[in-house]
Amino acid sequence: MAGQLSIFIDFLYEMWAYQYPKTVGTMFILWLVFLCTKVECTVDFGWILCHFIVGLGLTLQYADIVNIRGWLSLGLLFLWFLRLGGHLFVNRVLTGYKDKRYEDMAKDVKWKGIFFLF
Repeated sequence: MAGQLSIFIDFLYEMWAYQYPKTVGTMFILWLVFLCTKVECTVDFGWILCHFIVGLGLTLQYADIVNIRGWLSLGLLFLWFLRLGGHLFVNRVLTGYKDKRYEDMAKDVKWKGIFFLF
């Protein structure tokens, strides 16, 4: 049991020390894009993008110990990112689609920019 706990603690450290800053930075940049474009659906694309960035980061960081299964998983993640991320980017972000979910969430908010940051 102690060995499993050690592996879990290492995993948590890996996520918080290396992967979390990448996702926070990506979402901050996309928040700046939102401030310029006022397209709330940018966050949907950002969610997909962050999954890909974390998968790519982990695969490249541990490339010396990743086996064929890991590279295939990265390939499938990339295909999923292209399919869903491409759809969201082209059909929502580029067209300026207004999603009712985000309008309902922020209908009573005075500072929409700060609201969507948090």
